[in-house]
Amino acid sequence: TYNVTLTVTDNGGATNSKSSSVTIGTTNTVLQNGVAKTGLGAAIGTSLNFTMVVPSDSTGLKFVLAGGSGDADLFVKFGSAPTDTVYDCKSEGSTNAETCNMASATPGTWYVRVKAYSTFSAASLTGSYTITGTLPLSGCPRSFTYHVGMPLTIPTWLTANDEPEITICQYESVQ
Repeated sequence: TYNVTLTVTDNGGATNSKSSSVTIGTTNTVLQNGVAKTGLGAAIGTSLNFTMVVPSDSTGLKFVLAGGSGDADLFVKFGSAPTDTVYDCKSEGSTNAETCNMASATPGTWYVRVKAYSTFSAASLTGSYTITGTLPLSGCPRSFTYHVGMPLTIPTWLTANDEPEITICQYESVQ
């Protein structure tokens, strides 16, 4: 991220400046449950940074880097960005086959850093968790929590054998 200033001078000599912060690189850095970010790559010594919001009714939080060439490692931290020395999980290996399994799926924002130990390319990053759901309601097979402002993700416990339409019988709005 860079701070830049553009100064414009018109034909009459009047000037004006505008400053702004500009980020170069991947702009879509929010991970969605079970959806891979593909085509990732970075030069040696640089990092790619991502976030993932985990809802309160989740278990089995895992981040997986896979595929491509080169060597990148994962650094994962809850609540703030990880560094080389401060993290909740760090994976180390000589390829892009890296996994961080978290002991608990603490609800909130998780930060993921993919650091290039050698230049890497064509890798994918997937964050995933399991939504535990709730006890069946009368007339409803299950319910789940939808978090306001987040895309609606169909729970992993739905299978191909379920009915082709979904009726949301109960929801909880979490802001």
